[in-house]
Amino acid sequence: MEKKSYLNKNYKNFKEFLSKASSMELQSFILNSKFKNRFNLEVKGIIDDIKSKGNVLEVSSKEIIFNSKGEISIISSRIIGEFIGSKYEEDIIKYYKNTGISRVIHAVIDGNEKVQGDFIKISYKVLHDILNIIYYDLNFIKDISEEFKEKYILKDKNNNISPISMISLFIVEDICMYLGIPLILFRECIIGFKIT
Repeated sequence: MEKKSYLNKNYKNFKEFLSKASSMELQSFILNSKFKNRFNLEVKGIIDDIKSKGNVLEVSSKEIIFNSKGEISIISSRIIGEFIGSKYEEDIIKYYKNTGISRVIHAVIDGNEKVQGDFIKISYKVLHDILNIIYYDLNFIKDISEEFKEKYILKDKNNNISPISMISLFIVEDICMYLGIPLILFRECIIGFKIT
């Protein structure tokens, strides 16, 4: 797998990191995709909101193109990454009973293996649910998927891991690396997952 230089950068907050990591993973794995109607509507709402606030420059016409039916035809991985980052933060805050994301992250960094393992499992589920909101069809680079399965000994477990599950795992791996959670713990957790 390629070197992930974005993991060594400083970010304002965890949401900014997650948005970048998600964007980079999507960009390196997905060849082509189709989006669900709910995501189409949410993106239109976000764009309308940005335009109503006069921030037209935040989303350039090159980053998102709609077809004649009003569906997303082309969208940059940056916008999808920001959507994932925002939704993840929102869902994690709900899951941890309105505890701010910074406090959750600090508790995970300082926590024991159980706390970190639970966070890995929760993050996977949250990301999987978010990606299920976005995509209904994905074409992806199979070599990357096979490398990852081999690296974490998932090849024997399940040869038919869905692209959404793979992307979720890629992003959770990035989270672990960024927060300093041992990858051996990540591996132990994902071997226990019911991955489809």
